[in-house]
Amino acid sequence: STGGGDAPEAYEYALRKANEFSWTGGCSKALVVIGDGQTWDSKFQSWASTVEECRAESVGIYLCTEADLLHVFGHEDAKEGEIHDITYINWLLMARAGLRALEVYNPSASKWGQAHMQARFSILNVMLEAGQDFVRINKSKDNVTVTVDRSKILTVGKPAVGKFLQTLQVYKSTGDFDAMVAFYSKYCTPSAEFVALRDIVLSRKKPRSVFVQAHTKVDGTEVTLVDFEGSVSGLIQSFVTRFA
Repeated sequence: STGGGDAPEAYEYALRKANEFSWTGGCSKALVVIGDGQTWDSKFQSWASTVEECRAESVGIYLCTEADLLHVFGHEDAKEGEIHDITYINWLLMARAGLRALEVYNPSASKWGQAHMQARFSILNVMLEAGQDFVRINKSKDNVTVTVDRSKILTVGKPAVGKFLQTLQVYKSTGDFDAMVAFYSKYCTPSAEFVALRDIVLSRKKPRSVFVQAHTKVDGTEVTLVDFEGSVSGLIQSFVTRFA
């Protein structure tokens, strides 16, 4: 539809044009997209996963500043122009996750063990780059903490993350591999200062939490909750009961 030839297909353009069609009302609609050109994964290869994780996480913290969206999730007390507790906690947890990401970074190989933690570390660097003491990392002898200035989320944090997200989207949409890697590497590569903090972060690492799924059971007209012990044994029992 854009002139033929053997150039890479513009999948997003095709979907946008399809949305402009005069679809018949009152019926189910289906769209099949077939192409033999480059895709996101084939173009950006090993970078595709972490960049997608980063875009998703960035969208999350950016949009959680919108009161109308918080209303959708039941936070009716959220007000435009104010930072709700949920919003503040979301940004603080993201900054903390970026610091904890050092747990899965291998400095000797200069490689990340998890794509989503690499993404969160990148977002932490975006926050730090925003300046104005919006995010601060505080180091003591045996601990490292991160603080987020709640009063600057809208004025400093949101614009910085928005600009970062926009740049990622432009490089994705234009398929500019070299520009994407150069840009993203600046944020996801730990500096010597961060590498020096890694031992402290590892020393504070806690065992992974065990989440045990409770069940619901129907007895006649009554629905009861069946709970299990919060342990490895309880986790196994939950699975056995569920699938037996």
